[in-house]
Amino acid sequence: MTDSVSRRDWLRITAVSGIAVGLGGGLSLSALEALGMRRVSQTRTRMGTVVTLTVLHRDGDFAVGLIERAFAEMERLEGVLSRYRPDSAVGRLNRLGAIGDAPPELLDVLDTSRRVHAMTGGAFDVTVGPLVDVYAAAAPTLPSDRVVAAALDRVGLDKLSVDGADVRFAVDGMALTLDGVAKGYIVDRTRDLFVGEGVTKVLVNAGGDIRAHDDSGTDPWTVGVQDPDDANGALRMVRLTTESIATSSLPMRAFVHDRTHPQILDPRSGRPADRVRSVTVRARSAMAADALSTGLMVLGPDASTAPDEALEHEALFVLASGGVRQTAGFDADDA
Repeated sequence: MTDSVSRRDWLRITAVSGIAVGLGGGLSLSALEALGMRRVSQTRTRMGTVVTLTVLHRDGDFAVGLIERAFAEMERLEGVLSRYRPDSAVGRLNRLGAIGDAPPELLDVLDTSRRVHAMTGGAFDVTVGPLVDVYAAAAPTLPSDRVVAAALDRVGLDKLSVDGADVRFAVDGMALTLDGVAKGYIVDRTRDLFVGEGVTKVLVNAGGDIRAHDDSGTDPWTVGVQDPDDANGALRMVRLTTESIATSSLPMRAFVHDRTHPQILDPRSGRPADRVRSVTVRARSAMAADALSTGLMVLGPDASTAPDEALEHEALFVLASGGVRQTAGFDADDA
């Protein structure tokens, strides 16, 4: 989650609804109107990316009002979790090294971050901020081994303590970055706002971090996963009712001009992840999909992960050597 365009914008996972646009066997707009439903969709910039909220509801004015509230809530949550805002909880923690009044939103994100960290054997780590900073400072070249090693001394979730609302670093110069998890959390919270108001069909798409909800009895949402080698092509089309999907990838941004060194770093070695071109994850929540897609970019398709029922997922890997691999249930419709 950044103030500039996010690392996933290049991918542009396109979310479309058959019922909304009359494609693929979905209801036409005239049929939709016959059911008394209206489609309301708005697109704005939030979290350094393009966010589209799409709602189907009988009351169009009510839907518009909810969308306004949702965008305002996203702005509020970004003000808590963004490391680019000095007055945010994360900004204060990074500046001061400790805060005693961590908001519940930050504590929720840290809790899931710890679980994904454990599940991936440390391949996902929200304390990777010092590494990100030294790579950015060294561009368009790469930082030296000595600089990377010094940064690694300030990385590690074992150096971050959480006691109630008290969050503190054990080592000076540490920095939290929630870029790989906070966007998913905000997407989940946005979906929850709509569902709490009785909306039966909504899609939240934040630059490819997508959360679907469909309790309407109509066609599920259909989501296309773009081919990283073809800006106009889709690797897969998947149908979602209640699940989430998110992608991490190499080609979007790099620290050097030839784009051979990606922004996604291995927090264990301090070096760029290069096993795969992209990873798309389907999971119960957008926060889990967001974090796991980052961790699996580092691990690659052959590594095993520790079991965690709340983090059950399916994944699709575009390999650096060419070809695609996926888990058995990736294409299964979410019932």
